[in-house]
Amino acid sequence: MSKARGADKLPVVVRWLAVQADDPAAPAWRDLIDGEEQARADRFRFAADRLAYMAAHALLRRMLADIGGLEPNHWRFQTEPGGRPVLDPAHAQLDLFFSISHTRGMVACAVARRAALGVDVEGLARTTPVLEIAHRYFAASEAAWLASLAPAEQPGAFIRLWTLKEAYVKATGRGLAEPLDAFALSLDPPAIHFPSHDGDPSVWRFAEHQPSADHRLGLAVRSPEPGSLALDAGAITDSSLS
Repeated sequence: MSKARGADKLPVVVRWLAVQADDPAAPAWRDLIDGEEQARADRFRFAADRLAYMAAHALLRRMLADIGGLEPNHWRFQTEPGGRPVLDPAHAQLDLFFSISHTRGMVACAVARRAALGVDVEGLARTTPVLEIAHRYFAASEAAWLASLAPAEQPGAFIRLWTLKEAYVKATGRGLAEPLDAFALSLDPPAIHFPSHDGDPSVWRFAEHQPSADHRLGLAVRSPEPGSLALDAGAITDSSLS
């Protein structure tokens, strides 16, 4: 687990949880989520996707309980017009923002106060035509940078960009309405640029992690407060989330 603290830093908590097939913790995850979430989980065709959904939402409720002081089953949510889930107005006084992500084998959640944020976790094993996708959907500078890399380096670099871009559009709340070529990311360290409009790069902070050998995680945080992130990031080792 990595921690960075300071009076001028924005505290952000990120946790990830590995999800195994036929995970014995699945009943505990189901007990933590509400009836609507259970019904959504049941609509997944494949068990791996169902498990990941339940684990992600159970992890969110456990993290909110630990940070906000309410029991996991007391939290209520709404969905904004852009599709972003947010806390019910009844919890507005807590000033908490969150984001979750799930893919087969791994789930992640990020929580912060006073700052919109997005997290995305993706598997590294999938095969995709990375240059074709980048030239079609990414900013020109990103596609050109990917094309300049050796072929063996392109898939990993593509996933790094993808997770950070997905995290950013989640943090904005615009979701799929945000064109992926309306902003450009550079890496090492991650930074954002707005070639087509007057966005303010200074309010955005980014972080990356590799929660397993097979997964990559990207985090985007928007806050007008100066300073860097006080990032508390690490794995959950007790899969029952007790």
